[in-house]
Parts: sequence; C-alpha cells; structure tokens
Amino acid sequence: GQAIGAWGGQACNPYDTERVPRGSSSGSGAAVAANLVTIGICEQTGASCQGPASRNGIAMLLPGKGMLPDDGGIGYGWLIDRAGIHARTLVDTARVMDALRG
Repeated sequence: GQAIGAWGGQACNPYDTERVPRGSSSGSGAAVAANLVTIGICEQTGASCQGPASRNGIAMLLPGKGMLPDDGGIGYGWLIDRAGIHARTLVDTARVMDALRG
C-alpha cells in the first residue's frame, strides 16, 4: 500500500512522517491533511482512495461508477476504476461532487 513517485519519492503522512499515507492517491490524501489543498481528486481500483483517507484523517466520497465523468482517466481496471474526492469535511466532498456531476 505505498506509492513512490519518480520525482518526489514517497509521500509522508503529515501527522507522523515515519508512516506512509498509503495507496496510489497518497499524495492527494497527504496534501489535503496538511492543508496544502482544499480538495483532491483520487482514483480507485483497489483501496487507492480509502487508504489515504483513513490513514490521514480526512473525508472521502467514492461515488458509484458512472456518477462522475470518467473520460480522460487512465486506469488499471476500467470496469471498476472510479474517481473519488478527498477533502477536509464531508460537506466539501458533496460540494465538489455537485460541481463535477455536470
């Protein structure tokens, strides 16, 4: 459950830098938890959105397949891949969901 970027290396959990934020969306989860961004868009095939949310103490909304546009995404398993939203609060995730649904 770790994601190592070629440019920046392993993301760190902002609350404890000895712990990894978990998953391929670890940067999104860590950035939201550290207040570097207000929201982050994650992509889930396995637990790539859920892991960073639980390890970094942030809110996550993972809508069902087809609720958000998935064109432009390059996923591992296109039948099960879906976009999710990381934010500080559930209210913020709902606002982003409404904006993205088009």
